[in-house]
Amino acid sequence: MGNVSNPSLSSDAGRWRLDWDATVRRMRLLTDLALALVELGRASRVLVEGNGQVVLTLCSSRGPVGVLAVHDAGGWAYIWGASQRYSADAGLAELRRAASVLAEVER
Repeated sequence: MGNVSNPSLSSDAGRWRLDWDATVRRMRLLTDLALALVELGRASRVLVEGNGQVVLTLCSSRGPVGVLAVHDAGGWAYIWGASQRYSADAGLAELRRAASVLAEVER
């Protein structure tokens, strides 16, 4: 295994910068989804990495499923797997629809 140095904390050159507002929004959206999953009897975890990346994980028989909250031209969305995408800013009905589909991932 090669030794690769970590970037210096004092140097911002070339480093990924935390977008605080986006990170807080992602956390809130994924926490809302986690609570909707609890309503359906499914447990999940929201993980926040040291660099501000946020992911919700759900256990399935095939291994963990990672869910991201992303923002693009279409607004905020939950994404997981190869093709699952549900609006994250379209209200409670869409949140519950996303949770329902996600809850059906093999247990």
